Amino acid sequence: MSAGAGPFTSRNLRRATRLWSTVALWGSPFFLLLGVALLTGLFPSGAARASVVETTATPGTAIDVVGGTRGMALWGQPADVDLSTVTCRWTGAGDSGGELPVGPRDDRPEVITDSLGSGDYVWLTTTADTFGVRSATCTAHGLTALGATPDPGTGAGTGAGVFFVVLAPVLLGLGLLARRAARSA
Repeated sequence: MSAGAGPFTSRNLRRATRLWSTVALWGSPFFLLLGVALLTGLFPSGAARASVVETTATPGTAIDVVGGTRGMALWGQPADVDLSTVTCRWTGAGDSGGELPVGPRDDRPEVITDSLGSGDYVWLTTTADTFGVRSATCTAHGLTALGATPDPGTGAGTGAGVFFVVLAPVLLGLGLLARRAARSA
């Protein structure tokens, strides 16, 4: 075999480096836009999306809402319950507790469908804004079931958004560095 033959010639390495730098330079703005879109919540949440209602209870009984890194969302059945009659209270460690604000929020879906087959649930409230919540109770005229899921709002795309925003300039820098290395070789 002669010297310089094979896949690892300087010409082939230069071509591969140029290709990688082109992909990195075109990909970095895409990653930046994707990260900003995730951070700003640009993607629609959908009207009625499938979700797993992890915990259920009857109205008036305490439902465990410990868990979820972003708090827990409380949902009620039937989906057409009059929200003006719903009251929700939370309890925490010791004697702590209080009212939870009930009603739709712009950054949360109004209705979800339980993927385990128990039907549609309407948004009641969240524990994301309250520290130290251990359980919650909701009551209302016509409310037949209460469910809890991890809160779908509060920072839903924050982790991925930050990752893509940080990755974009790193990718841009590596692309420029690879482009320079390919030209000087």
